Amino acid sequence: MLELIFLVIAAFFIFSRLFKMFGKYDNEDFDIETSYFLKKMQSRQKDGAKYTFDINIVSATEAALPQKVRDVFDNIRKVEKDFNADHFLNGAKTAFEMIIKAYAKGDTQTLKHLLSENVLKNFIANINDRVAKDYTLEILIVGINNIEILDASIDNSIISISIKINSDQVLYIKDKSGNIISGNEKKVVEHKDVMIFTRALLSKSAWLLQSTESV
Repeated sequence: MLELIFLVIAAFFIFSRLFKMFGKYDNEDFDIETSYFLKKMQSRQKDGAKYTFDINIVSATEAALPQKVRDVFDNIRKVEKDFNADHFLNGAKTAFEMIIKAYAKGDTQTLKHLLSENVLKNFIANINDRVAKDYTLEILIVGINNIEILDASIDNSIISISIKINSDQVLYIKDKSGNIISGNEKKVVEHKDVMIFTRALLSKSAWLLQSTESV
């Protein structure tokens, strides 16, 4: 009841403001319009309905993307209504950090859940080579300066999204004696990587890294 009273007061205020701004209404017209409005409000209250505004606001991230990419994302949302650019980028950032750490540690079990078959084979080959030489790879991600979506497509229900990540890292390799043979443990270096993640539409599985290259 209090909610209805509040709405009536608000309606009266709005109409009175319009009256002052745009001139006088014919009294009969004003009464008809007000009566119609109040009846609608009462009807809504009686039915237990509430007024809602369905406003589709695109995130700033997605609004800044090329139209081609936005069209792909709109098509994804036709079957995955919760999909959006911001959530994807947050997931891609987490995946990037997990992949880097797992690769440095030689954690192939974690990599199996994050990499496509071809990328996994290359990573495992590099890890095995490192182990054979008794080398230790140390990578510290100091921070991610920028992450952006470059492109997106859907082919045979497979989503592909290309991203670019700029990160600051400390990277070096030690031999079995603990001597640094590559990199610098005291130097932060900026790395720029372009990565493509893929996943099937409506799939509950994780996005897989399909390809990666330094730029």
